[in-house]
Amino acid sequence: MADPDMHDNAADARETADPGARDLLADIAAERVRAATDAAPALYRAELGDHWNAAVHPFGGVVSALALRAARDELARPEHTPRTLTTLFSSPVRSGALDVEVLTLRSGRGMSQLQVTVRNAGSDEPGHRTLALFGGERAGPDFTDARPPQIPAALDCAPPPKPRRTSTRFARASSISSKCALTT
Repeated sequence: MADPDMHDNAADARETADPGARDLLADIAAERVRAATDAAPALYRAELGDHWNAAVHPFGGVVSALALRAARDELARPEHTPRTLTTLFSSPVRSGALDVEVLTLRSGRGMSQLQVTVRNAGSDEPGHRTLALFGGERAGPDFTDARPPQIPAALDCAPPPKPRRTSTRFARASSISSKCALTT
């Protein structure tokens, strides 16, 4: 249960983010164009604008979010929420038209695993690959009521002490090599 006294940083971010950032959910939407078969994974198509680029290519987190959303849509089991994901960037994924292949590795009662490959449309490059694990609710510890420790602001803290000067001797490589020469 959320604590009413806790500040909602996400709400602040939504209110102050630039218009492009507020459209992330719309920007990572992918349309299913082919259902999975025994011979091929499901295929989704997406269009990722260059406003998500970090210098040359889209931010990795945005591409990962797109992959995770496609996996969730393909799984189509709202009781299974994301638990963990592992991402590998094998080759660049550029902004523009994207092919998103989603392969269900296992869909079980308690856990499901999916593999997602995101690449530029029509490319044979390996692109971005994600392995995502989804799971249902289960008994376990609940960390939602954890609060961060109360600490003073950085400018209110005393500066750290200056490090002590210590004397360290370094051996010269030439003196070591002459003593460690190999004998035959």
